[in-house]
Amino acid sequence: MKKKLFVFIFTLLIESLLTYFVSVKLSIRFIEIMFFAGLIFSLTAFWYSSSGGAITRYIDTHTSAETGLLQKYQPLKFNRGLYLMPQSYSCPLA
Repeated sequence: MKKKLFVFIFTLLIESLLTYFVSVKLSIRFIEIMFFAGLIFSLTAFWYSSSGGAITRYIDTHTSAETGLLQKYQPLKFNRGLYLMPQSYSCPLA
């Protein structure tokens, strides 16, 4: 439980600092850029924690066309990490 709490706080701190520096650099209030920063962080975490999907199918098709070898189909698989927690998970700070 301590590790989850540490990762949660560390991730929140990193996101907040990056958002703050972007808001200072662009001369925009911190609260105005929070939604877009959260969306970008969430999409980035999803992109790197999933496997399969459209990009994998494209690469497999391209490789099959070049080599003539058929690739095994890999369905989209999402690996939930500590950043993208399930809906039933409660905040460790509560």
